[in-house]
Amino acid sequence: LYIAESDEFHEENPILGENPTRGEVNRYFLGASLLHIGAAYLLPDKWRKPFQYISIGMGLDQIGRNAVAGVRIRF
Repeated sequence: LYIAESDEFHEENPILGENPTRGEVNRYFLGASLLHIGAAYLLPDKWRKPFQYISIGMGLDQIGRNAVAGVRIRF
């Protein structure tokens, strides 16, 4: 949402486009969360943890890159 409201930054996610609205960002993360939960539920036990670890790692990597670029997390 910080990026969506900023004139300084642009979104790098090609699904959202460079200048998404708050609504587009919220819908994206809702959909992505539901897909993630569904995929984790459907995966066999031996693949579920690796899927979760890789997903968490990718998320943390993006958060780190955003922080280095100056994107802030607000609540």
